[in-house]
Amino acid sequence: MKKKQMECIKSLQSATTRLQNKISSVESVTSERDQEVAGSLQDIANCVTEAKTDRAQLHDLINNSSLKLSQMKQGLDGKIQKSRQEIELGREQKDREITQVFY
Repeated sequence: MKKKQMECIKSLQSATTRLQNKISSVESVTSERDQEVAGSLQDIANCVTEAKTDRAQLHDLINNSSLKLSQMKQGLDGKIQKSRQEIELGREQKDREITQVFY
């Protein structure tokens, strides 16, 4: 019976060793996968940060363009108003000239 117990112990030791090797293998693979996932998550975080920066720059560009367009419109509105006044003054001048010719 002692021989059978020794065989059983050796069998258990062998099974334990195989199990420990498999656990080590799984831990190694898991560690590699964890590193890959961490790298992918960092890549995603970098992309999100870059997208936020691009969005902020685009927002600033839109605001600046809107401000410039508003300023240009004001300038054009002023020029249009001035041209209308000059046209009106020219008409009044012509009316006076015509009136003087007939009277």
